[in-house]
Amino acid sequence: MATCTGFGYGETVCILGNRQMNNQNCSELITAPAFVYYEEAPPGFCLNGGRYVAKKRLCINCSPGWTGQRCEKLAQGCEDYCNAHVRSDGSYWQYIRPGGAADSLVFVRCTCYIRSMGCTMLSKRTFNDSDNFNKSWAEYKDGFNTSGDSMWLGLETLHKLVTNGRAYTLCVELHAKTNHSISKKIFYDNLLVEDESNNYRISLNQSALDVSDLRFKNWGDALFAGGENTSIYNMYFSTYDRDNDQSPESNCASDYGGGWWFNNCTSANLNGFWPLMPGQPQTALKTWNTVAKKWGGPAIGFTKLYVCATK
Repeated sequence: MATCTGFGYGETVCILGNRQMNNQNCSELITAPAFVYYEEAPPGFCLNGGRYVAKKRLCINCSPGWTGQRCEKLAQGCEDYCNAHVRSDGSYWQYIRPGGAADSLVFVRCTCYIRSMGCTMLSKRTFNDSDNFNKSWAEYKDGFNTSGDSMWLGLETLHKLVTNGRAYTLCVELHAKTNHSISKKIFYDNLLVEDESNNYRISLNQSALDVSDLRFKNWGDALFAGGENTSIYNMYFSTYDRDNDQSPESNCASDYGGGWWFNNCTSANLNGFWPLMPGQPQTALKTWNTVAKKWGGPAIGFTKLYVCATK
């Protein structure tokens, strides 16, 4: 026998009624219009602030940073929400603790639809954004515009996320400047970003390009294009106020107009200016050079970077 509580509601009145029902699933009550039912959770079933929903046999409204059927799962990345089927498509916001239970909460944008991988957004640049990404080391470390339309999540959060013992993939999403509907995702497995004492040095595998759509076959891999002089592999992060690049003659971040893992210097400048400011050279423009060569100029408009759990 189950004890059920029915809440009847109308436009101006709310009625609370308790009834003993003879059927375990309370169907007698819930067939009445405008009624829902709740059932007391088994002792200790819901953890971390969760509230039990008997119809689904799970807990909802978990405390920020927790997920799972019983709110028992620490969310260190968006993949934890995707694996718990909190959301299955689209983009949405959640709290994570990338460095573990003792870490502070970080509010991140999640998506579950990219190759069925849970992905945390690292960066977003829009078609017409005039946001200046030529930021200081401190700003790139902590993140900026993190809940805005154009944003950078932060190097420290990125480091904690990709060093939590799981395998991650960097997803680069590019949209054409001249035709916004043309887009491409390029994936780089075995992503690792070291800590600040190592200047957030990055390592990752060269991409496995998906050329199933022939429009994209020449988009190329600008992170590794140009060989040892421009490859992103094993490079330190640089900003205008902290020069860690491999150029003996210049500060690539100052020349290219944004923080990045510069070599000497780069074939990809996704954090460059958009649009160019008066007097700035073409090198400072946001671009992906392997596309620019195909289309005869800086051709990238909308860009996103995701950190995705590797399937």
